[in-house]
Amino acid sequence: MSKDKCKNYHISIEYWGGEIVTRYSEYHQTIRMFKNVDKYGDARVVVSSSSWYEMEHTIKQGCSEYYLMLCNGELLNIGVIDKSVDIDNEFGDECVVLRISNFENMNY
Repeated sequence: MSKDKCKNYHISIEYWGGEIVTRYSEYHQTIRMFKNVDKYGDARVVVSSSSWYEMEHTIKQGCSEYYLMLCNGELLNIGVIDKSVDIDNEFGDECVVLRISNFENMNY
């Protein structure tokens, strides 16, 4: 499995197991990460956002996903951002780019 080489983000959240809850009061956002083995299998972690209501995203073991957290409380799943892109100029300084990685059961 190759490691993600993209370094273009503001905050990195690494999932290593269990359940994680992060709160960003300035962005009106709560992000929860947990396992749902019955629904998604053992190799995926579920990402849930307070802005998504019932919607969930999953991240495969050993992979990373990128999200744009807007100041109005939205969280958008975006693709990998090339490291040559100035994310503050591209997206503005009123948002945060998150990289969420699933490293559960991996030895780094």
